[in-house]
Amino acid sequence: WRVLLWGIPSALLVAGFVFLESRKQYGIFKNKLLNLIGDASYSIYLIHILSFPILINLNILKLDTISGDLLILVLIVFAVISGIFVYLIIEKPLLKFINIILKKYNS
Repeated sequence: WRVLLWGIPSALLVAGFVFLESRKQYGIFKNKLLNLIGDASYSIYLIHILSFPILINLNILKLDTISGDLLILVLIVFAVISGIFVYLIIEKPLLKFINIILKKYNS
């Protein structure tokens, strides 16, 4: 039953966004913040596991007094911000450098 209740609707939702993106006339794909998060998604994926202990070890959050939902929200926002920072400082310049090297090598 899980496939029917969750799998098929999820697949239809993803397929709808994929087909919607190909039309490019809708404003959701012109959102700079969403595009930045999408570009930085690999950096967010790589850095999120490192960002959680950093935030917790800074003792900014009082783990015994903060609600679990709020803690998760704060950790997600911190992970996304950390990933965007790594993307802008490391990944994007590195990709530019690699593209320059590849262009010189291919010509």
